Amino acid sequence: MSFSEHLRIDPNFFEHRKTRRAIRQGGFVAVSILLKLWTIAAKEAPLNGVLKDFSVEDLAFDVELDLQVVKDAVDSLSDNGFIILEEKTLKIHEWETHQTYFSEKQKRSQRARENVQKRWNKGADGIQTEYGSYTTGVAPEYNLNTTCNTLNKSNINKYNIKETKDNTNSNGVFISQNIQNLLFKAFGTTHNGRTEDWLSIHGEDHVSDALKITIDKKAKSPNYTQSILDSWLKEGYPEDKEKQEADDYNEYVKMIAERDSDD
Repeated sequence: MSFSEHLRIDPNFFEHRKTRRAIRQGGFVAVSILLKLWTIAAKEAPLNGVLKDFSVEDLAFDVELDLQVVKDAVDSLSDNGFIILEEKTLKIHEWETHQTYFSEKQKRSQRARENVQKRWNKGADGIQTEYGSYTTGVAPEYNLNTTCNTLNKSNINKYNIKETKDNTNSNGVFISQNIQNLLFKAFGTTHNGRTEDWLSIHGEDHVSDALKITIDKKAKSPNYTQSILDSWLKEGYPEDKEKQEADDYNEYVKMIAERDSDD
């Protein structure tokens, strides 16, 4: 589990008035049970924190404590606004607000896929690049000797890379010269059976970034690049994580303000 998959907890959690009241009413076991509920929700109800068909008896069985002890703890958590308890349904209060990594995970993945699709849709209408204008499935005409920023004529001969007017594979996926250059630097070849899938799923910018990391780490296997892209698709691309960190900080400030107003 990566760091970003961990539950978020306010460093001042134990100083918060609600927490102090819950501990006074139900003891520290109430906090232990709350943490247990958070972990269960993260695994079984990550989007909304609603545990359906989950009774206090089920909880007592999970934590291996006396049923009455668990009931008292649950009552204290409910009375102080940590959970909402209904018949065979338990909801973590404000889960979507405080555990945004889990609650918005599907949205992030969907946004990433939509961004990839938008980039490829733009390609279908024609995109202006440093190599010229092209549409999906039709590569621009260019000469590596005059347009490539990283290879000159001697390098082309040295690496035995042929000048070509079409970098489109049989599946109609365009592989830019930039990606070919990075593939060669990473793996010693401009041909990689996975590249088409990488580009189709993640888009050129993200594939380029993943290849640059592979080169920087001196990893020689496409599996390393694959693991980077898989991780980004699962946890969010770097730009999405930066936004999430900003959102987390804003939420933390909001929580502190609420705590101070309660006090």
